Amino acid sequence: MAITVNTNEYQFSHGRKPRGYGAWFFYSKNTGPGTTYTVGMPDNMQELVWGTGTYTEMKKVAIAKAKEEGITEIIVGS
Repeated sequence: MAITVNTNEYQFSHGRKPRGYGAWFFYSKNTGPGTTYTVGMPDNMQELVWGTGTYTEMKKVAIAKAKEEGITEIIVGS
């Protein structure tokens, strides 16, 4: 199963593609059964991963988590 990583929100907010070291936040719009939501997130969004590291490292962690949960698209938060 291929996972799509959507960077549109990040690019709109920052004017460039995500890269480098920093704090990263990945979420999904998963609305399936058993979905757990984060307080303060819109109703249809689920936090997947957040943390500090390189974009490449954190993206790998987010993709692995998405595969575990059967999610096909993750979004890089801004």
